[in-house]
Amino acid sequence: MTDSNKKKLGPLTQRFADHLSEGVEYFGAEFASFDPFIATHADDGVGLMISQVRCKGSNLPNSRKEKALRKKKDEFLIFVTDEGITYPALKHGSMLPFTEEQSPERAALLFLAAMIYSNPIESQMCSQCAEEASQNVD
Repeated sequence: MTDSNKKKLGPLTQRFADHLSEGVEYFGAEFASFDPFIATHADDGVGLMISQVRCKGSNLPNSRKEKALRKKKDEFLIFVTDEGITYPALKHGSMLPFTEEQSPERAALLFLAAMIYSNPIESQMCSQCAEEASQNVD
C-alpha cells in the first residue's frame, strides 16, 4: 500500500491491509495481483476492496481451478472497513466483524491462507438471515 492510500483508510482497515500485503509478499506473490484499491461504499464508507483470487500480474497460476476462479472473481471480492469485512457483490452477504477476539491481523491471516492456496472464503449466512433474504427477493 502506498503512503497516499494509507491516509484514506481507517486504522483497523490499514492494519488488515498491511498484514495481508506483507503476508502475500512473504509467499512470493504480488499484492497488486489481487487487485486491491481504495473504494467508497454508500453505506460503509471508505475501505479496501480486494479480490481473494489472483487476477493479474506476473506468474499468474493457470491451472483449470485458477481459471475457473478468475471467471467468478467478483463473487470473492471483499470490502474491508474499520467495522469488518463484507462481500459487496452479494446482496445478502454476511459480515466478519473486527472484535477483540477477531483482530484485523487475525482476519488477515485467515484471508491470506485462502488467497495463497486459491481457496476463497465464501460469504456465510445464518439461517434467519437466509430466510429473510429469500422472503425479500426483488
